[in-house]
Amino acid sequence: MSCAPAVTFARIAARLQVHTSVGERLHREDFVISFVLDVQCPPTSPPLYSSAASDVYKTQVSMVLFAFTTLLGNLYYVDNAFAYVLKHVPGKTFTLCYRILACVLIFIGAGSSMGTMWDLADVTMGFMAIINLPVICILGGPALRALDDYTEQRDAGKNPEFKASKIGLTKKLDYWQD
Repeated sequence: MSCAPAVTFARIAARLQVHTSVGERLHREDFVISFVLDVQCPPTSPPLYSSAASDVYKTQVSMVLFAFTTLLGNLYYVDNAFAYVLKHVPGKTFTLCYRILACVLIFIGAGSSMGTMWDLADVTMGFMAIINLPVICILGGPALRALDDYTEQRDAGKNPEFKASKIGLTKKLDYWQD
């Protein structure tokens, strides 16, 4: 009986256990880990460290690449948001300072405790909700008018076509001009 998959699973799950345990309280993952170790890896079978280690390294490399590409994507979004809000592309000094600050914050976040990061995420989600809820209320009227227009056209047997003037949008628009 080969033990490599169970060892790999147990090591990955054991790492998760360290991060998901709160105080002395045990979570369900803790019991799953002990079950896998006892049933699939009896003490008589020799541990296969080479296969398990390579799986751990593959997982770590995958996670680093995923994190790196996610950060690149988010920095790209922020760069475009700055350009849109400021109505011009920010200067090189501003962009360099922003990117240095982002790198510093990334390293601080990577070294912080998981509880602190979850608390920070909760607070920032609250700020995002405070900003987004009024915007949703403001944009809700035109969105409902557009839905009503779409439903009317579909019920009339037409292929629905959006025209901004039909829902009261008369300002200059980037898209959907009549």
